[in-house]
Amino acid sequence: MLPTDFPLGFPLPIPGGSVDVPAWLGLVLLSALSASVVPIVKRVRRGRRMKRLREGDIAAAWWEIVDRMADLGSPVSDHLTPVEVASKTTPLLVPLANQYGRSIFGPAGSLTLERVEEAERSYRATETHLKATHAASARIWSWLRVGSLRRR
Repeated sequence: MLPTDFPLGFPLPIPGGSVDVPAWLGLVLLSALSASVVPIVKRVRRGRRMKRLREGDIAAAWWEIVDRMADLGSPVSDHLTPVEVASKTTPLLVPLANQYGRSIFGPAGSLTLERVEEAERSYRATETHLKATHAASARIWSWLRVGSLRRR
């Protein structure tokens, strides 16, 4: 039994007055709005990372793949090195893992244009591999998962 003062709806202002909207409809609209925000945020983040990759930032490609794998249900363990992650995932990821490691631990200037291009090819091949090995429904749901947005 609901208390008599419990709101069962809310007024929605429209030109010429307002109309009462049932609470369940408001909840559905709020859920739809919040569900659309996650893919938008991920799309913006991905766009920024791809821009950074084109500018030579290999870490951007690495973290995009790591976040993608987490959203697909295969999170990367923090105690593994990038090469170990790549070896457990797909050999296609090894060149990106190697160049990512070199970008972090190598001497300044050790990343040449050829190495950046190799990392980018590895990123694209791994992305294609992830698409081929995960069902379309899993890929769609991965865009709604918030796990990769809470990391780091």
